[in-house]
Amino acid sequence: MEGGYILTYPDGKVQEYQSGYRGTLYLTREELPNGAMVVYNTNGKKLYERDEQGNYTYHKTDSNGKIIETTEVKDEVMIKTFYDKEGNISYYVEG
Repeated sequence: MEGGYILTYPDGKVQEYQSGYRGTLYLTREELPNGAMVVYNTNGKKLYERDEQGNYTYHKTDSNGKIIETTEVKDEVMIKTFYDKEGNISYYVEG
């Protein structure tokens, strides 16, 4: 991995790091042996989460890193939640 590091722990957990500003490392992805995974942005905020059953949550952010939309899929049901400028839920769609 160019510009990054991968750590694998004895329990099977895997963490990926990237080098950022002035060589600072930041966590980009963490995967557990049970299949759960979290992907982070450069600010350390969660972008994508997957649990051990395969359900996932995806967070869409604006250019300032504020969450503007969340998509959750659990037991094959999708829920999209949209947020206003203050971070409050403005509406959601279930499908």
